[in-house]
Amino acid sequence: MFEKCRSIDSSPSVSRLYRSAVVAPLIALLASAATPAGADPLIYATINNKGVFSVIDEADDMILDRVTVAPSPADAVISPDGASLYIVQPITGDVNVVDTSDNSVTTISTGFQLGGLDILPDGSLVFVANSSDGSVSVIDTATGTLVDTDDGDMDVTPIDIEATPRQIAASPSGDAIWVTTTAPASIVIIDPTTFAVLDDIESTSELAGLAFSPLGDEAYVVKTDGELSVVDVATKTFGTDVMVGTGPRRVVVTPDGATAVVTNLISSTVSVVDLSTLMVVGSVGTATSPTGLDLTADGATAIVSGFGSLTRVDVASATGDGSITLESATDLAWAVVLGPEATPTPTATATASVTSTATPSPTPSATAIPPSATPTSTAIPSTPTATATNTPATPTATATSTAGTPTATATNTATAATPTSTATNTATAATPTATATSTTTAGTPTATATNTTTAGTPTATATMNRQITAAQSAGLDRL
Repeated sequence: MFEKCRSIDSSPSVSRLYRSAVVAPLIALLASAATPAGADPLIYATINNKGVFSVIDEADDMILDRVTVAPSPADAVISPDGASLYIVQPITGDVNVVDTSDNSVTTISTGFQLGGLDILPDGSLVFVANSSDGSVSVIDTATGTLVDTDDGDMDVTPIDIEATPRQIAASPSGDAIWVTTTAPASIVIIDPTTFAVLDDIESTSELAGLAFSPLGDEAYVVKTDGELSVVDVATKTFGTDVMVGTGPRRVVVTPDGATAVVTNLISSTVSVVDLSTLMVVGSVGTATSPTGLDLTADGATAIVSGFGSLTRVDVASATGDGSITLESATDLAWAVVLGPEATPTPTATATASVTSTATPSPTPSATAIPPSATPTSTAIPSTPTATATNTPATPTATATSTAGTPTATATNTATAATPTSTATNTATAATPTATATSTTTAGTPTATATNTTTAGTPTATATMNRQITAAQSAGLDRL
């Protein structure tokens, strides 16, 4: 479908408008569907001048942990599954690998001064810019070791790119690694499978951060002279430049491909760029010296680093949306990374009641049915299964006969002094109690009810085995 549209008019402006009008809403819908409702992500912020990273609950801005990763943590990237956080130490040449389940830290040494880094979409390899060596190191995330990119060498050899690497971005499909470089200023393109240098796109300006469109057909590259430049991935050529703020450093693109957000280090602002028109639609003030930033999963909010606080930016309105105060006003947050959104542990409490249709009795009785007369209806098996046991002190049964439609209703209600209801749901870590209602209609029994009298203390046991539908599960939606 995309190729047919391009065959009609493949000019960049028409292609960009098509993405904005048709492709962007589709991608946004898929992104929102993949995000669990009511979930809250964690924010990881490297504090460059304090040798730590902070873990912050995005929902309430609470600092949950502050972990030492000395001496000067800078850029960071998180694995697609959120299990590992990779932090570069520019001076020592180390990469700190953080297990996000407990924030424990291990270290991989590259032996070089470092710049930026990125991870493949499948999470298998991390590529790190060796700024002091003119090379790119590769980390195998499964083994936690450096990859020898030259099989004929006895040593672990990085990828030689013959330029000083600065920032790195993996393409959305994972088929290419783009590296911005200085001396000379260019974009070096690497094959992540063979580790060969595929191409080199020269630039007349010094480059910093870069990001791809969700479809991977365009790249957006920061020029430190104050511009955001569009690069056509197919032709590997620079296109339109958009003037942003002073000293731009990093850029991110929303999941729908409609908007780019750029940090401006010197002017302490972020520029919000409409990618369909290539115009700046807003400039938002931030904490001093913003460098890094990241987006929430839906692309609605950008979290921006800076001195003493992180700034929230509402992307749609291109306005500030509050800030997150760091532990100290002198904390310099360098990189900001949002982890995958965590789903809350569900728990629910309720009473179980059972209603069944039975053959009418000429004289309705309000006493428990003795063991010799046990009405039974067989439940239709399905998934999930819940079992509830009611032990009332005084069970009550009420039967009503209506002409042509006899109905007998037995109700057990659990209160503090009477029946208790316990349901065990093996799908959750806790032991929640559940609300369940089972209704048996003529010809379609869905519950088995048995009342047994033992030593003067009647016991009622109900077993429910049924599929919970949307209508039935009001109040159980978090299970």
